[in-house]
Amino acid sequence: MNTSIKDRDALVILKPDGEFHLGLDQEFYTTKWKRLSGCGPTAASNLYLYHLPRLDRNRTMEEGLAIMDEIWKYVTPRFGGGVKNTKIFTDGMSAFLRDQGKSFTVDVIDVPKKKELRKPLVEVREFVRQAIDEDLPIAFLNLHNGEEKQLDAWHWVTVVGIEMSTKDEMYLDIFDGGKLISVNLDQWYAKTKDGGGFVVYRIQD
Repeated sequence: MNTSIKDRDALVILKPDGEFHLGLDQEFYTTKWKRLSGCGPTAASNLYLYHLPRLDRNRTMEEGLAIMDEIWKYVTPRFGGGVKNTKIFTDGMSAFLRDQGKSFTVDVIDVPKKKELRKPLVEVREFVRQAIDEDLPIAFLNLHNGEEKQLDAWHWVTVVGIEMSTKDEMYLDIFDGGKLISVNLDQWYAKTKDGGGFVVYRIQD
């Protein structure tokens, strides 16, 4: 069964040139270091942006960048590793939400480097499916992309939907770099050498 967050358009950004961009993008940052390392705070910004009240128009790049710059102060990449695990991500994002006066819960499922420590694929799939069914985008950390050529290694992206293949493999619909890409979760799980993780926030006002 294929499913998606209900309003992908809430994450579509209007750029100054009039073009539409799928999701916030670390390339929006105004310094070289932030553009290079900013995938973590960008994914966090997408999660927060989706929670905000809908407008009768697309948010502009300038408005999106203001969110990204604020979240950067909390979800801050570290030299030599960036936001290299889900703990750095959730420590920062949770602090940001508390300072915003938000009530929230956070769920994480890690995919460790050692395969014997990983939860079964069926649990990872169910984690993803449940979040999307609840209309929650997911921050996905990929430390090694296995054989998935569309993914960048050591990179955070935003999952906005899932699709099931005729072989019952789960594909993730992902916003990354302003584009929609499709990634085979089952193959990634089987082939990734360094793992990664998935983060979901349920945010209340």
